[in-house]
Amino acid sequence: MLAILGTEKRSQTGGGNGVPACQAELAPRRQGFSLPEALIAMLIAGLASSALLLSAGYCLHATEAAREDTQATLLAQMLMNVISACRWADADAPAHWGPESGELSGPGRTLFDDLDDYDGWSGPPQTRDGVRLESIQQQEFAGVQLHPFRDYSLSVEVIYATSTGEPVPGAQTSTFRKVTIAVSNQSRVVYQLERLFADLSGMDDTIWLSDTGLGQHGQSGLLSLTPQGEGGRTGILAR
Repeated sequence: MLAILGTEKRSQTGGGNGVPACQAELAPRRQGFSLPEALIAMLIAGLASSALLLSAGYCLHATEAAREDTQATLLAQMLMNVISACRWADADAPAHWGPESGELSGPGRTLFDDLDDYDGWSGPPQTRDGVRLESIQQQEFAGVQLHPFRDYSLSVEVIYATSTGEPVPGAQTSTFRKVTIAVSNQSRVVYQLERLFADLSGMDDTIWLSDTGLGQHGQSGLLSLTPQGEGGRTGILAR
């Protein structure tokens, strides 16, 4: 009798867990995420997406900076190569500073033949005869999307300097001249190239070493040749 009653009790309680068998079979099963779990998952996904976007933005900025630095370096080097082919001074008026009479009549800088002729010159990227590189770019690569040269400008400073490139005091002169080319992009200087020249007209040999290039995104050394002109032999030294 006791065994039978116990059996009936277990069958009514659905196996002894305190829930009737019919209710245990009808209880809904838990599916999906709860609201807090979904919010946490969305937060993690948002943080991961933000990190990816920041990484992509940094890569784009680094690429643009490298392109700008490379283009500015090439523009400065192109102009410096032209200046390096000039004489130390005018043979007829070696003490004269700046362009001689008539040298500004152009076209461009075709009549500049001394280092000091370039002191104070500024303008957009252009050839020696004054043709803008932007015009050449549009003519030669019509229909091709290229970075324009119109945002760039160059300026030149020529000073008397010491053998280490420091400016000489006052109105003193020396046998060294430092040429500095500044390249700007939208009025912001992004690169400077300096070259120190020595008047070696009284020597049999010339000296050539490397330039000093200082850019916004780093430094670079550029190798160059030594020009020789009628107004004196010019050597290129390193700062």
